Amino acid sequence: METGTADFCLTGATGFVGSWVAQALCDQQAQVTCIIRPTSNLRWLEHLNVSLVRASLLDAGSLRHPLRETRFLFHIAGVTKANHPYQYYQGNVETTATILEAAYRYGKKIEHILVLSSQAAAGPSPGPEPIDEAAPCRPVSEYGKSKYRAEQVAREWMDRLPITILRPPAVYGPRDTDVLEVFKNVARGWDLRVGRTEQQVSLIQVRDLARGIILAGTHPDAVGQTYFIADPQPYFWSQVVEWLARLMKRTVRTIRVPIILAYAVATLAEAWSAFSGKPGIINRDKIKEVAHPYWVVSADKIARELGFVTQIELQAGLEETYRWYREQQWL
Repeated sequence: METGTADFCLTGATGFVGSWVAQALCDQQAQVTCIIRPTSNLRWLEHLNVSLVRASLLDAGSLRHPLRETRFLFHIAGVTKANHPYQYYQGNVETTATILEAAYRYGKKIEHILVLSSQAAAGPSPGPEPIDEAAPCRPVSEYGKSKYRAEQVAREWMDRLPITILRPPAVYGPRDTDVLEVFKNVARGWDLRVGRTEQQVSLIQVRDLARGIILAGTHPDAVGQTYFIADPQPYFWSQVVEWLARLMKRTVRTIRVPIILAYAVATLAEAWSAFSGKPGIINRDKIKEVAHPYWVVSADKIARELGFVTQIELQAGLEETYRWYREQQWL
């Protein structure tokens, strides 16, 4: 069924994070409209009681119908992998500008807008101390720069629209295809590391993130604010690999890849992606991020102001994800 009337309107609902937000809202008996492309894969939405509207996030006029009766708008769609830098800016910056313009023009009943950003917009932390929302943004990748620019666009609208910006770190869980590569490497007995420095990261399980998106996107105190959202405890990447190795009953060998070699491999991977037309997870942009040892953020602000804390411990989250990959025969 296609309609524009719903309490919640989502972009990116066919993706990894967005599909879990749609599912969580449906579990709460909310009315949900999902803005989709004509070519969208609906596999994660087929079992949900949602309304679908085909529209373009680059055409404000096409968004009139789904936005005119919406109370809460969650802009989750974005580009995380691309063959060319302009695709990040088109998929992250231009879409944000378009949907906020459409919300202003047509969304007369909108009470709150959630714009999903990324830790990459802030960039790596200078050391093991977590950075907070007051830290200056220093994105190091084209992806991170595009998400930072999307945040700037959102802030330019904050005097006219009730907007909240949410920055998750690396997200893992069922349906994810990026962290899946780490699971596959461990299953093969490999622990691939770029450079010699141990990496420390913040993480969040996707179901926790979905809860946080709904809370931050509906809480009146969140309007005009930017929040990091993450597990309170950061992790060394070696801890993640160790727990996965135990789950899979594998002996894992650490293989260290020099930065210069990683860039060379990424260059070849980009050439293949350009030939195939499908962007891959390995590219020079990603190596720029991996080369930094600390990606650690503080989630104190969202806990203090909105009362949000994660519920899924890393080991339990990894076990759930592993079981799901096995059930789906992804692993």
